[in-house]
Amino acid sequence: MDYVIAGLGNPGDRYTFTRHNVGFLTIDYLAQLFNVKVDKVKFKGIVGSLEYMNKKVLLLKPMTYMN
Repeated sequence: MDYVIAGLGNPGDRYTFTRHNVGFLTIDYLAQLFNVKVDKVKFKGIVGSLEYMNKKVLLLKPMTYMN
């Protein structure tokens, strides 16, 4: 993997559209933009991968709570 883009946030419906989940929303936007499914469980999170300009990119939404 050449790049990892980690969108930080908190799991659960309570935080879905709050400032705490801007990172998750960004990953969702990038996934939609590049037509990628972020649905595989790996690295204690949900991931999807794509290739952009001959570089492998991993989109990651960590499923651990942050402070």
